[in-house]
Amino acid sequence: SLRQLAEQIGEQEARGLPKPDRDRLVEEALQELFGYGPLEELFADPAAREVMVIGPGMVIVRRDLGQWLPTSVKFRDEGHLRAVLDRIATHAEPVGPVLASVTLFDVRLPNGFRALALIPPEALAQPATVSFVREQTVPAPAPKDGAAHPGLPAGGSASPG
Repeated sequence: SLRQLAEQIGEQEARGLPKPDRDRLVEEALQELFGYGPLEELFADPAAREVMVIGPGMVIVRRDLGQWLPTSVKFRDEGHLRAVLDRIATHAEPVGPVLASVTLFDVRLPNGFRALALIPPEALAQPATVSFVREQTVPAPAPKDGAAHPGLPAGGSASPG
């Protein structure tokens, strides 16, 4: 597998690094190739509800408690950020329109997040920004027979009379 090959290369090329550091490098390389790059760790956090990228050096997260907090997640530079966004747009399901003059896309990612990105032309020298929102699952509709809870009679009491 590709992971095994990457681990072998890591062992050969980075012998001086401790094993946890080599493992981290292999994981980061695989995330860059097949995942969401530096955003991967935030997407893996089940408490993360929204992630906002405000350029390559600033990524903030809103977790279950509703408070926006800075993260240590960063992109190498604007080119790195745009490459990750390009990969995301290529492998996601379009939800809204894609505008070409100023790149704007609204897509649904396979990991349960929805992304809305604004990528201005490079000539403007403005960073790309994107907001990721974890889509909530819709609760099952209430029973139509008047029962207060599935499995309970219509009166809502589990015990007879």
